[in-house]
Amino acid sequence: MNRTQIINHFIRHREYRSYLEIGVGYGLWNFPHVQCESKQGVDPGVRAEGILQMGSDAFFASDSKTFDLIFIDGLHEDWQVDRDIQNSLQRLNDGGVVILHDCLPPDEWHQRPGAAFRPGEPWNGTVWKSALRYFAKSPFRCYVVDCDWGCGVIDTRGARDRGQLELPPELEYERDFIRLKEFAVNEAEFLELSLKV
Repeated sequence: MNRTQIINHFIRHREYRSYLEIGVGYGLWNFPHVQCESKQGVDPGVRAEGILQMGSDAFFASDSKTFDLIFIDGLHEDWQVDRDIQNSLQRLNDGGVVILHDCLPPDEWHQRPGAAFRPGEPWNGTVWKSALRYFAKSPFRCYVVDCDWGCGVIDTRGARDRGQLELPPELEYERDFIRLKEFAVNEAEFLELSLKV
């Protein structure tokens, strides 16, 4: 299972009609394959049909549309992902879903700072920190599908199904990443959770 299959599963089974993708990427790996009635992409470095060439902050400041499903795969720095989560939840229709890509870096090198990233190298950044901080206190059902670098799900149709977590003010990979793994589910568990009300 991969990000596109997860997105299309939600769209199909929940009859979602509107989709936003933050951070489309030069390869257009996901966006063209999403099967939704209305699709919008946002990426400052990509020129293609259906994609606004701007950053997510500028998009949310200038546009008031709402969406059923929002996929966040933009700048992989937690300070930006924190803002993308907050802005996305304000533009999400009732019962909608936010999906975060790159939540499960396989080791500390994959979550290195953006300044250390070189084109062509794999890089998950610190998305995991944003996911963990939000999941720790969210009123909604949250989990990470353990596939395709980790796809974090914030499902506003479902209520929180676990206690809140206390986290240190500064998260460190070696000490804290394991806490996010507590939210990990496999494909079968995802399919069951995604169909819950």
